[in-house]
Amino acid sequence: IGDCITFVHQDDGSRSLTVHVVGLLHYANFSDLVNDFPLERMAPYRRDKVQLIAACDEVYPHAKQVEFGVLGIRITKI
Repeated sequence: IGDCITFVHQDDGSRSLTVHVVGLLHYANFSDLVNDFPLERMAPYRRDKVQLIAACDEVYPHAKQVEFGVLGIRITKI
């Protein structure tokens, strides 16, 4: 908490966004994390929570979630 993270656009490296880490959220899996918040707050471009959970599971498989858990990072724009 207190760190800054800079996200750089994959296709246009001149576009970036720097954010401030204001909280860490520990969950057993993506389903628990996603269901704790409104979809619009986490991924407004997704149609539903099932789609978002499936996309997260593709990147970080369920077996890894069971072994290590899931970390949500609460951020604010700088």
